[in-house]
Amino acid sequence: MRVCPTCFSLFGPDQMVCPKDGTGTESHIDVLIGKNLGAYVVRSLIGEGGMGVVYAGEHPTLGKRVALKVLRPELSLRDDIVERFVQEARAVNTIGHSNIVNIYDFGRTPFGSFYIVMEYLDGVTLRSLIERAGPQPLERVRNVVTGIGAALGAAHGKGFIHRDIKPENIVVVSRGPQESVKLLDFGIVKLLTADRRNTTQTGTTMGTPQYMCPEQLEDSPVDHRADIFALGAVVYEMLTGVVPFPGRTQAEVRQLQLTRMPPPPSVARSESRLSRALDAAVLWALTLDPAARCKRIDDFISAFQVGYDRTLVEQMHPPEPPRAGSRRLFLVVAAAVTVLGGAGAVAYVATREPGEVPPRHGTALAPNRPPDAQPAVLGAREARAEAKRQVEEAIGSKDPVLRRAVLEYLGEVGRPPGPALLARVREAIGDEDANVAQLAAAAAAEFGDKDAVPQLRSALGQSLDKKRIKIAEALAQLGDPSGLPELKKLRGTIDSVFARARRGDKSAIPALRQMAGNLETIVTPTQSGALGYLAALGDAQATEALTEVLKGSCGTSYYAARALLSVSPDREDGRGSLVRCLVGEARARHKAAVQLAKIRDARSLNALVQSLALSEHRREAVLALGRLGSEQARPAIRFLRDEDPLTRLAAAAALYEP
Repeated sequence: MRVCPTCFSLFGPDQMVCPKDGTGTESHIDVLIGKNLGAYVVRSLIGEGGMGVVYAGEHPTLGKRVALKVLRPELSLRDDIVERFVQEARAVNTIGHSNIVNIYDFGRTPFGSFYIVMEYLDGVTLRSLIERAGPQPLERVRNVVTGIGAALGAAHGKGFIHRDIKPENIVVVSRGPQESVKLLDFGIVKLLTADRRNTTQTGTTMGTPQYMCPEQLEDSPVDHRADIFALGAVVYEMLTGVVPFPGRTQAEVRQLQLTRMPPPPSVARSESRLSRALDAAVLWALTLDPAARCKRIDDFISAFQVGYDRTLVEQMHPPEPPRAGSRRLFLVVAAAVTVLGGAGAVAYVATREPGEVPPRHGTALAPNRPPDAQPAVLGAREARAEAKRQVEEAIGSKDPVLRRAVLEYLGEVGRPPGPALLARVREAIGDEDANVAQLAAAAAAEFGDKDAVPQLRSALGQSLDKKRIKIAEALAQLGDPSGLPELKKLRGTIDSVFARARRGDKSAIPALRQMAGNLETIVTPTQSGALGYLAALGDAQATEALTEVLKGSCGTSYYAARALLSVSPDREDGRGSLVRCLVGEARARHKAAVQLAKIRDARSLNALVQSLALSEHRREAVLALGRLGSEQARPAIRFLRDEDPLTRLAAAAALYEP
């Protein structure tokens, strides 16, 4: 449709001039760019789909970036579509989970279309990643299972089922070398307590066939197990590069479900050496009979984690050599899988020699290097050489992800490298990639490299936003007189206020007090952090309140201790608060140990070694061990040849010696 940019009247596609005021009409997509929707200015088009258009927006005062999802004008006249649009905002805000994209506001455009204001995600859809590379790294698969699984657990706990889990609705967001995942599109969400039929008013089944369970394909009542099946299908595709039931229509997919079972992931992608425990977890989620299917998303996450850990263990050791005349049977699925509508039950059973590679099915990545082509464990001298090679290759890489990772990791370890590598870090301060530049600035400051000041000053004049804050803070940390005055100019964000506080600037106190809010109810990380900085800057009232916060639970006291110790590393009350958490549950223990390692407190050592056994904590634990010293980092040697390239690089940074 076309829109008059003056009176915002709507017209058909052939109406080029508004008959009311003679203004040339524009496409409904283009007319909003540069206009205000509520408090936000529409900056650019991100993309469009069948239901609407998504724009990048920005708050003109705060600089906050958002995504603006605008319903197509013709669809805004349909009550059923508008209801789907409204219920998306309602469901997301009711569930309230960090792995679900946030929705901030709701309204109408000047020409009457509905829009919602959403969290801006600087990432890529899982669909794009699969189309680009096929099977995905095992660590990314684990991130999707735990992140999206946690989001679905929260939704199911509030009585919602998503009903359209697919790679297009999962966004992978990189924050430096770290990845997180976000779930999109609750537009066809249903309440479990409402009518369980998954149709619109016209009776059309909603969802994407390749990820739909049998009961959803047949338009039968569905519950949360439909989401578990869909996530299982997504995980299968991530592991193998193909969907388990690759039909083009609902009828074709249903026929495949009735007549065949997909090969287990370890067979579909035989060179990957996935464990049978991982096969069993995925096929449990894909069980066709909902009564036999995994009943709770948490159970699937736990089963997958067992399979993931088992896979890592098996991949660290060479496969058994074949023995003549010896064959074995193994059952991949723990229980028979009932095929809905079929005559009975089907279980996948394979025969092979020990160590024999089963026949390939489906799409797969190029084979990994054979495990027996390299030693399982490196000696200390070999490990140092390997670490040095990996670090130097990464910092000279053309891949910005590797450059960001190695700079972040070297900065986290904080051990000054040799002159040649320091020179490469200084060069990276002027990198065109803003993330690379600010990580290089932080690393140079952590190394105390005063020779980097000229590069930092030069980069400062070409920087905006967070990059400018990081470079100004690096200058201040290195004692350059231009650093702190520059930080004082950048008063508008939490990052700039905390950066000034870390440099001992008392002019940050008013902003910190505002962030701390009511000192009797300290509940957020921002409040706790502000309180810690205030105490470090000598605020007596904040110090008193902080003392009480530090006595609280690990979840409450951690952020205050972290902020306090970042300014005053010798504060024993802050250290003591973290030491108490070293005997808590795994996540709290890990966070406390990492923070203690940042100030080189050796009491963190045992907890960090324990964290190496947990895949979700491994990379941080490796870097924290490196912070304690190259000798303490020796347990990281076994990860120099990890499957995940970023874990390998973290181990290399921890072990690096010039």
